[in-house]
Amino acid sequence: MSDTNSALAFENNLAEWWEAHTLATGGSADRKRGLFWALDKADGNSGMHCVRLSANNFTETIDRCLDEACPFGSSVWAYVTHQATPADAVGRFKAAGFLHNKRFEVYVHDLAGLPNPDPGKNVVIEQLADLDRFSKTVPHPYLGPVTTKSRRLAVGSGNHLLKTRAHDYVSYLLSVSGAPASIVTVFRTGEMAGIYDVGTVEDFRGRGYAQQLLVHALGEAKRSGASAAGLIAVAKAEPLYQRVGFQALEGWMSLMYFSKTRMRQRAEEG
Repeated sequence: MSDTNSALAFENNLAEWWEAHTLATGGSADRKRGLFWALDKADGNSGMHCVRLSANNFTETIDRCLDEACPFGSSVWAYVTHQATPADAVGRFKAAGFLHNKRFEVYVHDLAGLPNPDPGKNVVIEQLADLDRFSKTVPHPYLGPVTTKSRRLAVGSGNHLLKTRAHDYVSYLLSVSGAPASIVTVFRTGEMAGIYDVGTVEDFRGRGYAQQLLVHALGEAKRSGASAAGLIAVAKAEPLYQRVGFQALEGWMSLMYFSKTRMRQRAEEG
């Protein structure tokens, strides 16, 4: 894929990832407004993606989404890429009351070339059928101990998708001497494999387990028909992804945030 095609393919993959989790928890989603809108009715964490609005309908569309989220005590996220329209979309989100929370690099991997897997001693990698082993005392390597409503919902939606979308939603767990150590989820849309929820239990960090697991997961994604993989990289994880062979795309993805506090103020002001 070209950089432009990879950027568009991953932007769509992220939107479908969000849609899948939103629908799994009883929310709703649509793409009929010039953007992708996922309304979360359970955890209060709604989102906007694939922003392709005109300058004339931007304010009306964003206001409508915010109004729909108000009854659910929702915060609202907007992922805005360099492909977004209008060209000043980030500034327009700020004017609408969103905070510019973070700016991320998007990384892609051409799966034509992959490093050889090295499972290591006492290491087992398995494809998970469910997430039932994780609890308060057995932390999920990405989510942590399953002790809060949001984490229980995340485990529940993950379980639902592992069972209902097993052909395109896959989680791999790396265990060391029987102890869960590192996890990654792959979500495939067409030829793009989105990489999500990469995490390692604190006691196992710094020993190369996440790298081993990523190499395995990318190999499986290639075997399933994907030609490229993409992810959003936080700064501290960029060296890991670079070692595995990911390369930063030209462009960017900004995360805008309208908090629950601001949403309550909006509701009170009518």
